[in-house]
Amino acid sequence: MKKCYNFRHLIKNFVIIDKERVIIMSTKGKKILTIILIILLVPVLIAGGYFAYAMIDYHRIEDNQALQINSVTSDAALVGEEYKIVSYNIGFAAYTPDFGFFMDGGKESRAKSEESVKNVTSGIAEFLNSESPDFMMIEEVDKNSTRSYHYDEEEALRNSLCGYNSMYAVNFDSPYLYYPLNKPHGKSYSGLLTLSKYDMQAEYDAGAYLRGLTDCCAKTVVLQQTCLINAQPFRRIFCCLLLPAFEF
Repeated sequence: MKKCYNFRHLIKNFVIIDKERVIIMSTKGKKILTIILIILLVPVLIAGGYFAYAMIDYHRIEDNQALQINSVTSDAALVGEEYKIVSYNIGFAAYTPDFGFFMDGGKESRAKSEESVKNVTSGIAEFLNSESPDFMMIEEVDKNSTRSYHYDEEEALRNSLCGYNSMYAVNFDSPYLYYPLNKPHGKSYSGLLTLSKYDMQAEYDAGAYLRGLTDCCAKTVVLQQTCLINAQPFRRIFCCLLLPAFEF
């Protein structure tokens, strides 16, 4: 009987039955219902607002952009010579030995700290200097990204790799990704850094033409692709024929 009484008492707080047996919601009931609706509506508004923001902020990176070259040398690459090229995806300088990216089955959505990003970037530059390639194609280089604490990796690498002409092209400019919820991946602004010991010309956003390599279809170049596995450089060597214009 006590449970029944409590239930009836609760109903009385929500509704009033008038003389004509019409059920009318009490003032207290209206307030409680309003609070419940607000609680249910807030997540919907947040999700809708975020979706609207992502759609409004989304934009396609403009095609055929003229890229800026930072020139330090005008030496020409010569026909008949063998050149060493390093291609390196640096993974926004986040990959310490215990780092696991959430999109690859790990748990981390950002680098551990800005200091960690600086240390990894410094180590990458040291490794590349030790390899001393003629050309470098470096991928996933952040300039102003939440995941790398807005550290300018392009500027840091360019200043550490002396004697190279350089060119940077943005290929990833995304809105703020609010996932994972406990530590969102955030906004990303990242791209490709191309460096050359020889003269470069901007050829839109696809890369560069290297002067002096327009008549070398019989010559071979060693292409060295580098990545990090457990924080250790892993290299695969390819033997590639140069295209007539040596375009990349």
